[in-house]
Amino acid sequence: MGYPAFHPLRRFARSLTRWDLGVIAWLVGTRLVLIALVYPERARMFNGDSALYDGLARALLRGAYAYTPAGPFSDLVRPPGYPGFVAANYAVLGSDPLWPILWNVPLAVAVYLGLRALVRHVGERLHPAVGAVFGLDLAWLLYSKELVTEPLFTALLLGGLLILLRGAADGRPLLLAASGLVVGLCALVKPIALYLPVVLALYLFGWAVRERWGWKAAAARVLVLVGAFGLVVGPWVVRNAVVHGTPTFTSVQTGNLLGGHAAFVWAEVRGLTHVEAKGELEEEVARRAQAAAREEMPYAVLQAAQGAVAQEVLTAHPVLYLKAILRGVAVTLLDPGRLVLNRTWPREDPTAIGLTNTLARDGIGGTLRGLMGKAPAQAGPLIAYLLFLGGVLLVALVGLGPAFRRAPRTAWLCLLVGGYLLVLGGPHGYARFRLYVFPFVLVAVHFGARGLEARWRARRSKRVAA
Repeated sequence: MGYPAFHPLRRFARSLTRWDLGVIAWLVGTRLVLIALVYPERARMFNGDSALYDGLARALLRGAYAYTPAGPFSDLVRPPGYPGFVAANYAVLGSDPLWPILWNVPLAVAVYLGLRALVRHVGERLHPAVGAVFGLDLAWLLYSKELVTEPLFTALLLGGLLILLRGAADGRPLLLAASGLVVGLCALVKPIALYLPVVLALYLFGWAVRERWGWKAAAARVLVLVGAFGLVVGPWVVRNAVVHGTPTFTSVQTGNLLGGHAAFVWAEVRGLTHVEAKGELEEEVARRAQAAAREEMPYAVLQAAQGAVAQEVLTAHPVLYLKAILRGVAVTLLDPGRLVLNRTWPREDPTAIGLTNTLARDGIGGTLRGLMGKAPAQAGPLIAYLLFLGGVLLVALVGLGPAFRRAPRTAWLCLLVGGYLLVLGGPHGYARFRLYVFPFVLVAVHFGARGLEARWRARRSKRVAA
């Protein structure tokens, strides 16, 4: 008979098709090979924010939370979710960054299984095209060998949404609370999820009204979801209020509003690169903060100055701000990832490249022409990948209509969460941001591929009959 606790695992294992097993083997194999190739030259695995996560993790093991190279307020730059995850690996397995990086392999598998579960939730089997697209995606492959938050964040996010769908369907507060807890963990891993409960609350409330639960029942379930989320993130906000005098979640909130939003608008107004525009705005922030704090610049004063400068720029140019947001969405969805490709197989200084620096000044077309001209040898593969992404988006667009007809609740949830992530990413979009948006694109790809396959079979049947 066996143990009852293992019965769901057996049913799950039996439900996996040969194609599923092949996709999982491909995801694991390609990532392990890439990590093995890159491991001897560790710098190719340690890029971007990796040093910050590593430094904060090592500080946690010493009973502190600070990384001096990141500045005087380094404890506010990132919430403790991902550094805590890295620190746990160091405590159990040793101090080699390889251990938390290796987690990216099973987490990619978890994302694929999460996609499969989302589609099975509406009574369908995941179309093979989804596994093929996910397995061939260059960004998900190349970022798997780096110390980055996105694999863990995306797997947690899909898990939280699956629990939400089940809890909303059953009306069970316990599941809604579990969903809130998981989304809270998402926010501690990556701050972009901080305002996601607002979207989920609106979605859940709309579902409740449609199902005629009653206003009190709907409000109670929303409070359960949001309250559970608050239990996870609340202690961190309280800690920051006590230590820094302001109940901020991270310094990234106002820092990104200034450097990731206002700077792009200011670059277009002044005809500058993003780096040049960001420098001008930071100079103005420093001037105002120093004038307010006189001898020192506590974080509360710095935050107020950043918020004031960003607000002035964005409110003065709302049309340019909307244009910058839409351009950032396009870049997130279609950036071929030249930055991470050069970090993996260096051909030039990775810090001197990237789409974002010249986007506002030269536009997408001008930036692409300039960057492709720097390394013609990479132009072919990158253009091929760009065309691949374009084709994936076209299939996803075809699938939007069928998705809303076949599974409106799941489709609305994916659209709202995917849209939230794209817009909140702001003008500063690039391939790494696509990692956590891609699963929602792939849900639409499932319905698009299913519809296209049905049309092809219908036409083939007509030809045979004729």
